[in-house]
Amino acid sequence: MENRSLVSTHILQSDYSKKGRIKGIIIGWAIFLVIFIISRLPNIQQVLQEVQVNWEQEVEWLGSTAKFIRNGLWVFFVPLTIGTILRLREKRPFQSLNLYKEGIGFICDGNERFCDYAEIEISLGSMAQSFYITCKSLGIKGTSYGFGEFSQSDVLKNNLRRFKAI
Repeated sequence: MENRSLVSTHILQSDYSKKGRIKGIIIGWAIFLVIFIISRLPNIQQVLQEVQVNWEQEVEWLGSTAKFIRNGLWVFFVPLTIGTILRLREKRPFQSLNLYKEGIGFICDGNERFCDYAEIEISLGSMAQSFYITCKSLGIKGTSYGFGEFSQSDVLKNNLRRFKAI
C-alpha cells in the first residue's frame, strides 16, 4: 500500500437503511392510493364523466385527461411496483470518503478502495449544493450527493475544489 497523506474524512449521513427506504416507499404508495381512491368516489366519477362528454369536442385534452383519470390511473401501478422493488434492492456504494491529495478512498464495508482523481468524474450539481460522482472502476455510477449529506460538508466542498476535483 502506498504512503498517502490523508486530508479529511467524511461520513455519509443520509438514511439508506432499510427503514429509511421503506418510509419513502410508504409515502409514495400513500399518495398514489389517496389519488386513486378519490378518483373512484361516485361524485368524482360523475363529474369526470360530465367533463369528458361535454368538453371532449371543444377541448380535446380536457376530455382525454378526464377519461384517463376515470379509467387509466391504474397504469401508474406498474411503474410504482417496479420502483418499489428497485428502491428496496438499492444499496449505498460507500459509507464514507477519505480525501487524499492523490485521490479519494471510498470506505465500503470497512474496506477502503482508492481511486486517484484521474479515474473519478466529479461535477457540481444545482447551485453548488450537491455533486455527482462517477468512478467506473469501483462501479459508482453518476450518483448525486448533497454536500449536507456528509459530515464536515464545508471541508469536503473546499477540499474537492482545492484538489481540482470539481
